[in-house]
Amino acid sequence: TSISFDLSSFAGDDLNHPSKKQKKIDDAMSKLKDCVSAQRAIQLHDKARLDSLLSAISSALELKGKDACVLDISDFSLCAMIAAKACGARKVTSLESSTNGVPILSARVAQLGNGLPNDGCDFQVVNAYAENLTTNVTFNSQVDIVMAEPYYEILEGWHLQEALNYFYLLRSLKRRNIVKDDAISIPARAKVVGCALQFHESVVKAYCGLQDREICGFNHDDLSKYASYSSYDFKLPLAQYRWKRLSNDFTLATIQYEGSESSMSIEGDSMWTPAVPLDEGICHGIVFWIEYDLNVSDSMKDKASVLKLTTGNRYNEQAVRFMNQPVEVSSDGAKALLLKTKFHASDIGFE
Repeated sequence: TSISFDLSSFAGDDLNHPSKKQKKIDDAMSKLKDCVSAQRAIQLHDKARLDSLLSAISSALELKGKDACVLDISDFSLCAMIAAKACGARKVTSLESSTNGVPILSARVAQLGNGLPNDGCDFQVVNAYAENLTTNVTFNSQVDIVMAEPYYEILEGWHLQEALNYFYLLRSLKRRNIVKDDAISIPARAKVVGCALQFHESVVKAYCGLQDREICGFNHDDLSKYASYSSYDFKLPLAQYRWKRLSNDFTLATIQYEGSESSMSIEGDSMWTPAVPLDEGICHGIVFWIEYDLNVSDSMKDKASVLKLTTGNRYNEQAVRFMNQPVEVSSDGAKALLLKTKFHASDIGFE
């Protein structure tokens, strides 16, 4: 994302006056807030994240060649810019599907700022949905390398939904022969990772439903009926709450992005996963996040490694699924916890 400020407005003697200087800074920051969210700003300034994406994209181009057809289907064109400008890809398409003007405008500004396209690179930003894409758009070629950060403005903060969105978009593109079956995907897979938590009583009362039919003379039957947070995911800023970890991290499912359309799968769908308790307590909910695997090969050493992008504690809000009923657990194995993931279109969630 590129953000520009009018530097000329900062010139002059006003900068010698702290109050006027602060006002100009505040005005500039208010413009910044209108362009990019705090979460997006954190992502763009996460050097480890950028380095991992750079390594994975560079590795893919080593394997497929600089003339490989590259497609970035995430918003803001970051991966596409890395491929074209930093890694030397010569045939790059960036798909911007957001209806908001900010992602497409940012992509255009970044394209111009990086001098793309140039004599050695065919580069384009296309404002369209992946469902409407054809090979006529991707330089009349099937895609050899497909990538996503993954980041989609409309799904910001909903990390499981972002991971699934990329899976279904990619499968659709392969079904229509736009992306090759042997195409390299960045990331290669996503793991849904979770941890069992015990919350403080105040959180339990707020999010696990009300037991009293009447409070202060008011009937709460309807509120109790619809406040069923156990039926869907809830975003909570966990740093603001009191909670205790009851288990080690465990993998609930693995979403495979590479291979043919028929071989792409979600491992762990409708299967039970044990959460081994570390301590005794009462499990009120599961916090879960996504760990993305980026394959990196080293042609000089003839070996491959895996880099990881995680949506764990790097964000101010985490996804939490509360239990239908609190579950008592113990570290001696007498009282364990089993969870089932379901990824069917009509029934996505946990048990």
